[in-house]
Amino acid sequence: MSSIQLEDLPDRVTEWSSANNTYRFTYVAPGEWDVHRAHDIDYAAHLRREGDKYEFRVEDGNPAGSGRVLSLSELEDLLL
Repeated sequence: MSSIQLEDLPDRVTEWSSANNTYRFTYVAPGEWDVHRAHDIDYAAHLRREGDKYEFRVEDGNPAGSGRVLSLSELEDLLL
């Protein structure tokens, strides 16, 4: 499993696969991404960079971990 590599560029989508799911991180603004599971239309989250950490907020779906500020490696552990 590789690490999440977010690109801060317009019209850029980053896919990352955990052991159980594939996630799509879609750039929406500088330092912000919408997060979706590839095969789960009922899951939507938002990720916002805060310095070297990221605020992760689940909008629809499983709210576990929502509202937390995490490093990318901590986010990867949460999304496993």
